[in-house]
Amino acid sequence: MRYSRQKQRPGSNRLYGQRPASAGRVAAIFENEITDEEVSDQVGTWQTKHPRSPTVSRKLVSEIARLARHDMRTTYEDTSALDRATLPPSRSKQLLRTAIHLLSYHFILTRRRTTVARVAGFRLSVRPTVFHPRYFLSSKFFANFLSDIDLAGKRVADVGTGSGILALAAARAGAASVVALDINPNAAKAAAENAHANGLSKPIMVVGSNLLSALTPRPLFDVILSSPPSFAGEPRDVADRAWHAGPNYRDIAMLFNQARKRLAFGGCMYVLFSTDSDLDLLGNLIRRAGFAARLVAEQSIFIESLIIYELRVR
Repeated sequence: MRYSRQKQRPGSNRLYGQRPASAGRVAAIFENEITDEEVSDQVGTWQTKHPRSPTVSRKLVSEIARLARHDMRTTYEDTSALDRATLPPSRSKQLLRTAIHLLSYHFILTRRRTTVARVAGFRLSVRPTVFHPRYFLSSKFFANFLSDIDLAGKRVADVGTGSGILALAAARAGAASVVALDINPNAAKAAAENAHANGLSKPIMVVGSNLLSALTPRPLFDVILSSPPSFAGEPRDVADRAWHAGPNYRDIAMLFNQARKRLAFGGCMYVLFSTDSDLDLLGNLIRRAGFAARLVAEQSIFIESLIIYELRVR
C-alpha cells in the first residue's frame, strides 16, 4: 500500500472553493477574500431575502473574521500513535469553533433544499441534513487518500456514509463490494442516488444503520472506513449528528468494537479525526477494542489538521 502525508505551509490551504452567495460568502471570510464590511452586507442581504432563516449578527461575523485572520495552528511532531498531545484550546479558539459551528449549522447543515456539487471527481446530490462534502474538506481529503490505496477485490464498509463520497471512492479504487451505512435516512437515500448517478450502483449497497449494528457480527470486510463526528457534545438534531457525537462521544463509542468483530483476518480500518477532537478519549476507545493505531495521512486546514489513522488488530 502507498500512503501520503500531506502538510502545507501556514496560510497555503484553501478552506472553501468558489460558491454562490449566502453560506459560501460567509465562509469566504476564512480565506481573507472579502472584507468584514462585505461579509456583513452579504449576510444582511441574505437574511432580507430569507426572513425565516436564523439571524446572524454583524458583530459576530466581524469577530469571526478578526479571529480567523490570526494564525492559531499547532504543529505536532509525534505522528506514531493516536495519543499525540491534545492541547487545551485557547479562549479565542473556543469562540471561533463555536462560531464556525453556528454558521455551519444554520447555513449548511440545516439547509432546506437538495444541492448538487462536484467533489473529488464525483457529481453528488446532497439532500437536506446530509454532511456536505463541498463545504467540509474532510470528505475530499479522505476520498483522495483512498485513491492511493490498493482496494482491488476488497470488501469495504463505509460507516456514516453521508453523501456516499467515500463509498464511491472505494468503488472507484477497485473494491469488489462496498456497504454504505448511515443512521440518517436522507443520507442513505443520497448515497444510493449518487452511486447510481456515478455509474457505481453495482458494487455499492446502502443500508440504514446505526454504525454497524444492522450487520451480523462476523468477518465481513477487509477494510472499514469511517469519518465520524469530530466533536463531543449533544447534537441538536439528526443534521447536527454529523458534527457532534454526544457527550463523551456516546454515539460512536461502540464503533470500534463493532468494527473489530466485522473485520476479516488481516483487515484494517481507516478513520478520520480532527486534531481538535478529544484524541485521548478516542484513543482509549480504540485501544479497548483491541486496535493499534498508526497515523497515515494529515492535512492542515485553517485552525486544525485532518488526520487519518490506520487501525489494525493487535
